[in-house]
Amino acid sequence: MSKWLRSMRNRYSAVRQERYLKGRKIACCAPFPSQIYRSLLLHALNNPKVQVLPFATSDRFPTGCANLFVRHDIDTAGCIRNMALLLDVDRELGVPAGIYFRTDEKEYALASHRDEIQVYRAAGLEIGLHTVCYVEDDYLGAFSEETKLFAQALGFRPTSFTVHGLGPYRMDVRLRFCEEICGRLGEFGYVFSDCCPHLRTYEYTIHDSHWNEKEHIRFIYTDFLRLPSLLRRGKNYILLTHPGYWVNSG
Repeated sequence: MSKWLRSMRNRYSAVRQERYLKGRKIACCAPFPSQIYRSLLLHALNNPKVQVLPFATSDRFPTGCANLFVRHDIDTAGCIRNMALLLDVDRELGVPAGIYFRTDEKEYALASHRDEIQVYRAAGLEIGLHTVCYVEDDYLGAFSEETKLFAQALGFRPTSFTVHGLGPYRMDVRLRFCEEICGRLGEFGYVFSDCCPHLRTYEYTIHDSHWNEKEHIRFIYTDFLRLPSLLRRGKNYILLTHPGYWVNSG
């Protein structure tokens, strides 16, 4: 493909995405019924133009479909209490999602959920670390300690991790950590993180943590009701949830 044609396609894609973003509508406010999550996954799995892929992989896939990755961040006590609402759907449908847990015990004690987490691991879901190491000045030392605590709590070492967001707090340190760790994954026993652009970047994120400042409530857009029309073959997209925002819809 010529540089000119590639440039034109990228420009067209950017225009489509901008138009889509402007046209999005709010679907509903939290707590979200779990049936919405299930229906979206079924839509993706039955769409011949989309492939739902194992989260913690950097393999190259055929470019004939859009690549969708599913990830759950277990940020809070509510998230770990509700995680079965979404993870049981993944297990039932065979979705190779990634689930990421904190070890700092500010919200939950990871070891207390060891047996439940092992069930999902046995079903083929990726279980990894949700790091908050950048809150410490010695962030690499803190990252190493988190990895050790994870193994102690669950009985196996994580080989993938994601980074827990704290808004603008220490964003400069967070970015510095990501830059440094991406070239040193193997030193800490890791093979994948989507904070590393050389492993994966996303064209668009479908997520459940949009915030209504006026009403102080989370909401989701209609991209949770139907996959966005802007999906392109060969490009990567992520469906990101926080189970604490969801409720059983029966």
